[in-house]
Amino acid sequence: MSTWKILDEDFDKAKIMALGVGGCGGNIVSNIADSGVNGIELVSLNTDSQEQNIIHKSKKIKIGEGHGAGNDPDSANKIAQDSEDIIRKIFDEKPEVLFLTAGMGGGTGTGATPVVARIAKELEILTIALVTTPFESEGGRKADQAQQGIDTLINYVDCLIEIPNQKIYEISKEKIGNTSAAYKLLNDEIKKIIKEISSMLLHPNKKNIDFSDLKSVIKGNGYAIVGLGESSGQNRTKNAIDKALTNPFFNQRDIRNAKGVIFFMKGSNDFSFSEFEEGRNAAKNLSEENAQFINGFSTDEMMGENVSVMFIATGLRRRRGSYIDQNVHIAIDNIGKLEEDTGEFVNIDGMSKIDIKKFLRGAKD
Repeated sequence: MSTWKILDEDFDKAKIMALGVGGCGGNIVSNIADSGVNGIELVSLNTDSQEQNIIHKSKKIKIGEGHGAGNDPDSANKIAQDSEDIIRKIFDEKPEVLFLTAGMGGGTGTGATPVVARIAKELEILTIALVTTPFESEGGRKADQAQQGIDTLINYVDCLIEIPNQKIYEISKEKIGNTSAAYKLLNDEIKKIIKEISSMLLHPNKKNIDFSDLKSVIKGNGYAIVGLGESSGQNRTKNAIDKALTNPFFNQRDIRNAKGVIFFMKGSNDFSFSEFEEGRNAAKNLSEENAQFINGFSTDEMMGENVSVMFIATGLRRRRGSYIDQNVHIAIDNIGKLEEDTGEFVNIDGMSKIDIKKFLRGAKD
């Protein structure tokens, strides 16, 4: 005799957590809460009790004595290691996907985030880190601390998305005079990434992308980029793709030769298969020939005349704050041998011509 089991509608949904570490991470989690995103457990972890007081609508975890880490990553790292039992309890109901977000360059975010990531890795939680890096005006010491934090963190997370604070200034200096509004621009970028990936996993889709699909592209694949775009009207798909591929927080060359790509498109019932094909082909061209490529789409009448696209490109290579093509290998130590008047340019793998002297000096810096 057969036995039937009725499954709860949430049974197969991925369990997702967004965990913000330090002041920046807590602000991002708070921003997610304010946006009304459902289905994500929100947690803020900090060494500073005062910063925790302004965080709302999330579980708040204090480690240490509550006096902060004094802009010292080593101090924060020790506090986190001493608080390992507390951190492990955060994952008692083991999430399948962890969005780990923090600002690199200061104390708690830089020092404590790798400890949290290590624990998550030991528990086999798929972890996506989204981190910010300091403004150029904040000085070399903070930049070096950020670099060291990222170099440590990348060893423990499945993929890492880096968003430079400097881009806020470049994007908003002529449009946004208010400092709070400028920082919100960055927080919104991270919030949108978390929201769109979570929505893709939590809601049923016409051509589904599930947790296993995400894991196959992201797990152990290092540096990554997420591009988001939305448009309406004539050529809406092309325009949405262009927006996604020219994200102002990244350089377009960053996404060449990805080792893995996820493409997801959303629109109302009137968006055509040819539009989906257009987007899918554009995303496929980001990856290497044998790369893992997964695609899906969803219909939602709330989209109206709009279509939205998202791509996740993983397996990228990073050097000192910027991504470089996997096929580019340059001896930075030989930079001094370049003559000032050589004017040599190089074209790599179909990329735009670049001044090799300028590229090398930027990488060395």
